[in-house]
Amino acid sequence: MKGEKYLFVVSGPSGTGKDTVVASLLKKHPEIQHTVSATTRTPREGEKDGINYHFMTVADFEDHLAHDQIVEHTKYCENYYGTLRSEIEGRMALGIPVILVIEVEGAGNIKKMYPGATTIFVLPPDMPELERRL
Repeated sequence: MKGEKYLFVVSGPSGTGKDTVVASLLKKHPEIQHTVSATTRTPREGEKDGINYHFMTVADFEDHLAHDQIVEHTKYCENYYGTLRSEIEGRMALGIPVILVIEVEGAGNIKKMYPGATTIFVLPPDMPELERRL
């Protein structure tokens, strides 16, 4: 697809610092846009729809899946989480760099769909530090 070179995918195990790395990158490069994931879980206090997540019902999420509007997804603790096609393809077509922070399996699926995307796998500095973080 046109613009795949503008798609960056950051993944890695829990506790490796993915969000910290991306937050630092976005501070230094405001031209890069972070995607907002969709979820079926209930919003937590202070979370806003469209900012923290796109909050959906299970039926809405499954409808988006059936209509190929979600490019990757997972189910965790009985809730769906996924990336909306609209969150990435419009930006890529306009040449706007876009970054996803997703779990490892989802990153593999994105790479299959968008082979020109850049994938970044984050590892912890060492096992004792990972244990401390978790």
